[in-house]
Amino acid sequence: LRILAMPGGCLLLTGPPGVGKQTLALAGATLAGAAGAEDALAALARIYAAGDQRKFRALLKEAHDAAASGRKTVLILNADRLPSRAWLEDVQQLLSTEQIVGLVATHPVARDNLHLIVCAS
Repeated sequence: LRILAMPGGCLLLTGPPGVGKQTLALAGATLAGAAGAEDALAALARIYAAGDQRKFRALLKEAHDAAASGRKTVLILNADRLPSRAWLEDVQQLLSTEQIVGLVATHPVARDNLHLIVCAS
């Protein structure tokens, strides 16, 4: 929870499958005051199943825009379900440069309000 209180704080949760990493991440996001984390998690499950990178990028943009508007935003990703390395590259671009070329421009407020939790086995 302390990580989510820090500006731009991100977290990597690792452990065996089924131990509750996503549940813990969702509880932390809720306690940190991030609205919509559960809805975004449900949307991601559908996007993973469809393997649709366009929709994934649109969700990243939506999270970035919410953070840029001043809302605390937590995006919970399951690294084991990302279908290709290109999806991880989008996330890496967003975290390191605060933008995704051709999709999301840099916004200083977004960096402080956008938090990423990656769950991996």
